[in-house]
Amino acid sequence: MNFLSLSPKLLRVRVACARYGRRVVLVCFWSPKGGSGTSVIAAAAALLLAREGPARIADLGGDIPAVLGLATDPEPGLRDWLRIGPEAPTDALERLTVDAGRGLALLPAGPGAIAGAPPEAGAALAVALRADARPTVIDAGVLRAYSDPALHALVELSDVDVVVVRGCYLALRRAVRLDLTARSRGAVFVEEAGRSLGVRDVTSVLGVPVLATQDRLNVSILQFFLFSLKPLQTYYPL
Repeated sequence: MNFLSLSPKLLRVRVACARYGRRVVLVCFWSPKGGSGTSVIAAAAALLLAREGPARIADLGGDIPAVLGLATDPEPGLRDWLRIGPEAPTDALERLTVDAGRGLALLPAGPGAIAGAPPEAGAALAVALRADARPTVIDAGVLRAYSDPALHALVELSDVDVVVVRGCYLALRRAVRLDLTARSRGAVFVEEAGRSLGVRDVTSVLGVPVLATQDRLNVSILQFFLFSLKPLQTYYPL
């Protein structure tokens, strides 16, 4: 699939988002189940933004260095920052930043887990990331019910959050158990051969529009930065 075929002049990172009445700074991708391709989609979105101007990708899933082809996994990272708690210094984020090339800066995940980090830490990270003028794509990885409150808070305070799902019954079942699903701007649906579930099923079960399938990701990235988002069906009638 060609994630980078969209003309960069169609992307405008400083336009207002209708839902929030201000420009989009934080765009977050997450999934209720591992193996959905969230990191690949987040990296593609960040690279598209970097073609328009300086951009960042914040890695909470831990796979972005490999996706971007970096030789090593940088540490320390955001998980260390979150474990410190809401009093973690904002300027430390710049010291964590790694140049990923092509105008993209990486905030790596770092080692360890963040299960013990409080929701206030996630909220503080959202505020700290928004303080930078560069748009930031967040790969939040897998979100589970009643787990990782810092991640939940970070996603909730993002300007736009999008759930990434496959046509898998278990993934959809886990998604509907999360309150964040209902407030998501929409979903990216990763289609798989042999799966009976399709776009209509995902929309019906999750209650949010499917903004793109993996081979139509460019459409959804463009929509994020226009004044109104429209579901995939508007562009590709079913």
